[in-house]
Amino acid sequence: MWVTNIVNLLRLEGEDNYKRLADVGGIIGLKHHPYDDFDTRLARETAKRDLTLADGRPATRWISWSTHSSPSSENYGFDVRNRKSMKYIGIVRNGFEVLSE
Repeated sequence: MWVTNIVNLLRLEGEDNYKRLADVGGIIGLKHHPYDDFDTRLARETAKRDLTLADGRPATRWISWSTHSSPSSENYGFDVRNRKSMKYIGIVRNGFEVLSE
């Protein structure tokens, strides 16, 4: 989530007056209920493009999307092979950091 926060701060020109990162960033994997399908979530998250800065100016229209899922039939919007015009930031952790004994 730290990368999502940094990218959204860039988008919102440093403004951090939101309560939750999910209020401003596209978090497509966040279901509000078990029947919250992909198209409904996509419409809800895409609406976050229309944010306004504190001085009344519109925020930039681009949005950062965050997910922990790999591209699949459920998450087809994140498949880099089908979305060549999108820009991606990939975060990969060293597996030794996350293994515990």
